[in-house]
Amino acid sequence: MIRLHVLSIPHTASTKEYTVCAFTQKVINFCKMYKDMGMHVIHYGREDSDVICDEHVTVTTRALNEKVYGIYDWKNQGLKYNQEDEVFKTFNENCIKEIGKRKQPHDIILCFFGIAQKPVCDAHSDLLCVEPSIGYPSSFAPYKVYESYAVMHGLQGPDKVANAEYKFYDVAIPSGFDLNEFEYNEKKEDYFLMCGRMVWSKGVDIAAQVCEQLGVKLVLAGTSFGPNDCNLGDTWPAHVEYVGYADVEKRKKLMAGAKGLFCPTIYNEPFGYVAIEAMLSGTPVITVDWGAFTETVQHGVTGFRCRTFEQFVWAAKNIDTISPRACREWAENNYNFNKIGSMYKEYFESIINLSKGTGWYAKNDTRSELEWLTKTQPTQPKTFKEILNQYNRIKDGKVHFLQIGAMDGVKHDDLYPYVMSYDWTGVLVEPLPDMFEKLVENYTLKDGLKFENSAIANTETVTMYRVPTEKIGTNGIPDWVEGCSTMMPKAHLEDVVSHMVEQEVKGISIAGLYKKYGNKFDFVQVDTEGYDYDIFLQLMQDGLTADIYKIEIAHITYTKAVWMRWVLENNGYKTFIDEYDLIAYRF
Repeated sequence: MIRLHVLSIPHTASTKEYTVCAFTQKVINFCKMYKDMGMHVIHYGREDSDVICDEHVTVTTRALNEKVYGIYDWKNQGLKYNQEDEVFKTFNENCIKEIGKRKQPHDIILCFFGIAQKPVCDAHSDLLCVEPSIGYPSSFAPYKVYESYAVMHGLQGPDKVANAEYKFYDVAIPSGFDLNEFEYNEKKEDYFLMCGRMVWSKGVDIAAQVCEQLGVKLVLAGTSFGPNDCNLGDTWPAHVEYVGYADVEKRKKLMAGAKGLFCPTIYNEPFGYVAIEAMLSGTPVITVDWGAFTETVQHGVTGFRCRTFEQFVWAAKNIDTISPRACREWAENNYNFNKIGSMYKEYFESIINLSKGTGWYAKNDTRSELEWLTKTQPTQPKTFKEILNQYNRIKDGKVHFLQIGAMDGVKHDDLYPYVMSYDWTGVLVEPLPDMFEKLVENYTLKDGLKFENSAIANTETVTMYRVPTEKIGTNGIPDWVEGCSTMMPKAHLEDVVSHMVEQEVKGISIAGLYKKYGNKFDFVQVDTEGYDYDIFLQLMQDGLTADIYKIEIAHITYTKAVWMRWVLENNGYKTFIDEYDLIAYRF
């Protein structure tokens, strides 16, 4: 069993009360995470600590803190400490003594407050010493865990990443979060939020300027010595509401209710705890394009990363385009205790092997993969099915769609399983009367659907070309042709065109369709055998508002396909080609 001696923060108790100290919150979260992973956790801290562990050992007291620092408003003005004072000396001396009573070979000491706890490790040099979640340059431990690759590379440099030859034991492992501690909310109020230390280096003045320009309220929750420390003048601006210290419940409510969280940090942020907390609450993040945020915030998916004031303003204006569900899913999948705990467990096992002499060459007969080490970077879906699955999760199975060229609803149709399995509603357009009849029949048991027996055109009637059903399978005509119809027969292969016959059908324009059924669709699919470009022009004229477009490009020119893709990307969509279709999504 992995045994951990967790050194807490000397000048606070390890309780949720000390939200102003990120290191204290890390101690609490990490202890619970390690315990959940089956490790033996011994916590060393103040008498009034509240930590999930196997054993709590008191090494300092509240009375000593008050003797050294006095009684003051730490909730609004931050925490006092000095690494050379009596609090730290007492903490270290007692840790040295108490660890000596409990240590076993190959135990690990975790120094959450870095170099201030070096005397404890020096006194127990026979144990493994690890600094977890490093975000500062003055590290000392032989084994270092950073919270982001950006910070690890920035602080270490390529010449210092490895501790020794063939011993690459400096790693990047993000912080883990208890998902149950956050209140997910999709109904946002009309304010932006900043949490933490209210100082100029956090970019408070940037957030304030953006909100002032947009005429919206900015709520500041945390510690501050006043607006001057934030470059905001002598008094808080009228649109800025400083609420001071926010306890766990207040912080939870503010996070869940905000339309967006600002993190315009001027320095190289080592992780940005608050950004993950916001996303777990369903709140998107507006931040900078450097430091850990390049790994934790998916641009255009869970928030926006900006470099100029104009970009920050644009991001705030468009914050409603970010899905709360996407924020929650990203944070939930990548920063849960199980994933992060597994990463730490394997890391601890590797350095224990090193202490046993096997190290670099140690075998793991149970290994099947290294999935736990998958970088928490955005992965673009590569297939239309992946897009649908992702979007269906975001929308909780409630999607409103428009399908132009629906055929019978079953043959060669990706949508049918989703429509029948989830609470999907929509409008299905099919011009051929016989296929339309089958379409309605195949969806008999499904509510919430509307059917239009027309072709998309700007005329009341349209001449369509199709292969008669009785010819399918004869004369070399493939089965996929059944039900296909087009206004542009030359778009198809010549051997198919020669068997096509004319059929008059009703016509309806996109504008007419929207007038009849409304124009608010989450997803639009166009499959019209060569007329797809013309329909796209009509869709574009009425505004590209759907989250997803799937448009067949197999029967249009390369130039037209490229232009369509350019238009979609310039309207904020990500695009890719999935076999015969252009896929565009913006969610």
